[in-house]
Amino acid sequence: KHELTLRLAQIPFAVSSVEIVKLKKIAKEETRKMGTLLKQLRRRSMLRAFRRQSALISGAISSFNLYRLRLATCSTDERAQRLFEEITDRLASKGHTILPLRHSCQQNAIFALAKQDISDAEIIDIAASNAQLLRMNNEEISSAINLFALFGVSTATAVRLMLAVGKNFKLESVQLLLRHLVAHGLSTKHFETMLRKCSDVLNLTPARVDETFDVMLDFFSHKQCLFIVSHHPSVMLYQPDDLRSKYEFLHLSIGLSNVQVSQSRWFEHPLSKLELRFECACRCGVYEILDVRQERQARLVKHNPKLRDIIDTSDEAFARHVCRISMEEFRIFSEMYARQVQLLERQNAGLPDTSQFVQDQPWLQKAFSLDAW
Repeated sequence: KHELTLRLAQIPFAVSSVEIVKLKKIAKEETRKMGTLLKQLRRRSMLRAFRRQSALISGAISSFNLYRLRLATCSTDERAQRLFEEITDRLASKGHTILPLRHSCQQNAIFALAKQDISDAEIIDIAASNAQLLRMNNEEISSAINLFALFGVSTATAVRLMLAVGKNFKLESVQLLLRHLVAHGLSTKHFETMLRKCSDVLNLTPARVDETFDVMLDFFSHKQCLFIVSHHPSVMLYQPDDLRSKYEFLHLSIGLSNVQVSQSRWFEHPLSKLELRFECACRCGVYEILDVRQERQARLVKHNPKLRDIIDTSDEAFARHVCRISMEEFRIFSEMYARQVQLLERQNAGLPDTSQFVQDQPWLQKAFSLDAW
C-alpha cells in the first residue's frame, strides 16, 4: 500500500481519470490481500503459541491427573483385573501363591478398593504388604472405609488401619470408641494422625479411655489432656496407676508444673529412668530442684534444662549435652545408682545384703554410696 501511494504521488497530473480508477482498484485489491495475509499470520502465531502452551500444560500434569485420565479410559473391572495380576506377581516374588479364581474373594477385595479414591500404586503396596486383605469381602472393606471417612480418615489410611488391627477389628466397637473420643473433646481433624501414630488405640474400650482421662485430669487441665492425647495417642495404652506415679514424681519430687510436664513424653519412660536422670543431673550441678512452696526459688532455677532434654534424649546425648560428663562416667553412675537402689530396697524389706564381697570390705560400702561419688 505504501508503494502504491508513492506511485500515485509520482504520476503526472495529465493522467486520465480512468487510469486513476484502475490504480485505486489495484491498491484496494492489494490492501485486501495484505489483510488476508495478516489474518493467516495471526492464526499461525496463535496456533504456535497454543502448541507451546499445550506442551507446558502437558508437562505440568501431575501423576494424579494422569491417574484420573487413565481411570476414565478403562472400566473398573479391567482395572481390578489388572491390579489383581500385578498384586499376584508381587506376592509370588515374596513366596506367596494365590489361585486366581474368577469369582474369588480376592478379586472382590481388589474390586472394592478399585472403586475407591485410591491410586493403583497404593492398592498394590497395601495388598502386597498385607496379604490378609485378599481374604476380606467387599462389604467389610466398604463399611470400614465409610466409617473412617465420617471421622476424617482417608481411604488408604482406613484400609491400613483395618489391616493393622487384624482379626480384632470389629466395626461396632471401633465406631463406639471413635464417638467416645469425640465426646471427650478430641477433634476429628487429629484422628488420622493419631491412628497413624498408634493403631493399637482401636483395640481400647471406652471404659479404658475414661480411666485414662480421669487419671490425667487429676493433674492436667482438659486442654492439656487433649494436647497430650492428640499428639501422643500411645499414652492411652499405659496403665492409669503407672501414669499417676510418673507425674506425681515429676510434680511432687521435682517440682515441675503440669505445663512443663505436658511438653514432654513423660509417660513413655519407666519411673526408674526418670529418677536416674534427675539424680544424675542434680549431682552434676546442672539441675536444681524447685520447691513448689517457695516461689522465690523460681528465679534461681532458670538455668535448669527442659524436661524433654532430660528424659526424651538418648543416654549419650543426656550425658554429653545435659550433664556435661563422659559416657563412661554416666555408665559408672548408673551402676552405682542401681546398686544403691537395690540396697535401699533390701533394707526397707528387712533383708541383709547378699553381696558378701561388699560386706567383707567395709570401705566398699562407702565407695558404693552416691554421696561419695
